Amino acid sequence: MHNYPCDKSLAGVVENIAKGKLKSSAKLMMSHPILSSEILLQILSKLRMEVTAMMATANGPSLLRKTSPVDLQVFSYDEMEQS
Repeated sequence: MHNYPCDKSLAGVVENIAKGKLKSSAKLMMSHPILSSEILLQILSKLRMEVTAMMATANGPSLLRKTSPVDLQVFSYDEMEQS
């Protein structure tokens, strides 16, 4: 077993994760300037991958590709969920 030093600014995050207090650790992560920036970059990366998958033509034509004024006026979430 190895011991690793923990930066004081991350001690609360690590302690809450170890105790299984994920909500508290998430709040502390988002209040840490460097850690929150990295988390946001990871979220953006995941969103980009999801949007790319949603817009892929391999899955068939996406309703999200229809952006004319008429298409936007008749857009329906129900129709989107059915496709």
